[in-house]
Amino acid sequence: MKTDNITLQSIGEATRARLAKDQPDYRGITSEMLGAKQMALALGDHRAAALVDRLHAEVAAAWQESHTTG
Repeated sequence: MKTDNITLQSIGEATRARLAKDQPDYRGITSEMLGAKQMALALGDHRAAALVDRLHAEVAAAWQESHTTG
C-alpha cells in the first residue's frame, strides 16, 4: 500500500508540473486522466479512480481558467 501511495502522489506531482508549464497540453492531459480513471476502475481500484477524478478536476479548472485569462 505504501508503494501505491507513492506512485499516486508521483502521478499527481507530475501532472501538476505539466500544468505549470507554459502552454500545457490540456487536451492531452485530460485524455490521459480519463484513461487512467478507466484503467483504475477496470482494476477495481476505486481509491485511485477517485484521485484521478480530483486530478482531472484540477486540469479542467486550469484549462477553463486559461480560457478566461488568456
